[in-house]
Amino acid sequence: EENLPVMLDDAFAQFDDKRMTDALAYIRKESEAGRLGQVIMFTCHDRLLLAARDVGLTDGIVRLR
Repeated sequence: EENLPVMLDDAFAQFDDKRMTDALAYIRKESEAGRLGQVIMFTCHDRLLLAARDVGLTDGIVRLR
């Protein structure tokens, strides 16, 4: 019954901005409800970071250069 971690590597690269924001909002809702384990997202796109902040996914953001 343990929630496994979810790792996404540029999973939203082909999404338009609305679909990406909707997907991130869904991830936040499911995470807050305890139905997801740790969620790790990798991207090189700033728009994902901005959308994540817009929906309140701001815990543990790490930016590597």
